[in-house]
Amino acid sequence: MKNYLNNHEKFNIILLGIFKTFIYVCWILFAFIFAYFINHDIRDDRTIGLIIVLLVIYTIRNILKKLYKDQSYKSYHKLKHNIEVSYFKKIKQIDNENLVNIDGDNLSKKILEYSYVQTKKINDIIEFIIPSIICLLIFFLGLININVILAIFIALLLLIMQIIRYCLLKNNKFEKISSNYNDMLVDFIKKIMTIKKLNIFSFCEDKLDKNDESDIIILKNNDVSPDLFFSTSLTIILTIVFISCFLILRNNDDMLGYLLFFIILIFKLQNLLYELIPAINNILAIKNIKLELDKYFSNTVDYKYNHNWKKINIDSGTVQYKDNDITIKIPNFEFIKGDQVSIIGKSGEGKSTILNILSGIDKLDTGVLSIDDVRSTKLLEVVYLSSQVELFNISLRANLRLDKKVSDEELLNYIKELGLMGWYNTLPKGLDTIIHSDYINNAPSVIARLNIIRGIILNKEIYFFDDPTKNMDLDTEKIIVTVLKKYFKKKSFIIITDRPILTTICKKHYFMKKHTLLDKEPLL
Repeated sequence: MKNYLNNHEKFNIILLGIFKTFIYVCWILFAFIFAYFINHDIRDDRTIGLIIVLLVIYTIRNILKKLYKDQSYKSYHKLKHNIEVSYFKKIKQIDNENLVNIDGDNLSKKILEYSYVQTKKINDIIEFIIPSIICLLIFFLGLININVILAIFIALLLLIMQIIRYCLLKNNKFEKISSNYNDMLVDFIKKIMTIKKLNIFSFCEDKLDKNDESDIIILKNNDVSPDLFFSTSLTIILTIVFISCFLILRNNDDMLGYLLFFIILIFKLQNLLYELIPAINNILAIKNIKLELDKYFSNTVDYKYNHNWKKINIDSGTVQYKDNDITIKIPNFEFIKGDQVSIIGKSGEGKSTILNILSGIDKLDTGVLSIDDVRSTKLLEVVYLSSQVELFNISLRANLRLDKKVSDEELLNYIKELGLMGWYNTLPKGLDTIIHSDYINNAPSVIARLNIIRGIILNKEIYFFDDPTKNMDLDTEKIIVTVLKKYFKKKSFIIITDRPILTTICKKHYFMKKHTLLDKEPLL
């Protein structure tokens, strides 16, 4: 927990434990005073005093319950939220080779499961374990005062009952409630390569940090309902306690008070003991969940970016694709800051591989990638716009702005320039429309053009365009070319394409033929 909360948040969690402890202390005190009063002469002055004392205790208890309820929601929500954001931040350090093949659905599921069990662990300790210890301690002190052997016998019975119950429930799974599900986190993890290519981890972290759309509900465990074993066992134990106490104290004037005290205390213990084993179950489950989650982060890299460079070279480079036995050959590639380069070739020749190598997504099997003639493992800070760059399930405005300061008027102007007003007018809420698959599944050219708007707004120094006019007609291609000329004329960029029209905005050209990069156009 210490890694997920600051000092103020830790203090709030500790305060919750104090509140809950005193709530149960008030309950025990309530039972003790009431039982004590029963064992003494009932007089008017004592009755008035008793009522006043009980009212004060009851009022204090209710105030503490209100404070606990108000504080617990915020504290548990913050803890769960911090765990999720913390793990999302770790994702950007996963080795790129593993990041490409990551199972986003499973990783998000594991993060959510771990954030849940960690949060529930704290909740269970405060809600059940600490109060159980307090109530059991008072309960057995009372029994010891009556008969030590009886106290030991009852302790053994309770222990055996809980051990059997643990064995029955140890394989129990947790309920899934939709309000405990962080849809934004899931969406971002599933589209992690989009985040990587656009280099917008900070935007996503900020969105997650401010995401308070889903309530945090501390879930209950799936117990057998009704739990016949628990209720029967506890009834037997209570019967033994009452019969034993009655036989031992039948000639004692304090018998009624003792029995009343045990009745009130056991009424509370019943609920606590019912939740105690599921709480322990949850705490024991954390280790295995953590181990499964940490497998994703076994290969992490502290990526560093090179901002002050003049020239990038790939010399004698090859990349071997084992699944189809194809080798991409890059004898020599040079990219100087300020260059506007095209790589032309048919689909499947390996053009995207070059962009993946330069952006750090893929690695050379042989050859050297150097920056300013020095072999380097640093990455370029680049906006990589490919057909795999997706939109997030957030508003169109947020998808395009990516938290940059851009007015709605500017956004609409970009949409108009890229010929998207017809599509835009179909959106029910305009820029406030939450983008999901219904709006973009059958419109890849729409995504490509929206990505160009993202590129304009991100305003970086280097851009990689992966076939930006794929599956577009000639008129739309002309629109793309016009926009690229207007907004990227002072940028460094590489465009890979099989469409000659895009080469008109580039000053330097490479060609892919038979999976080999050439610096001259092949004759055939």
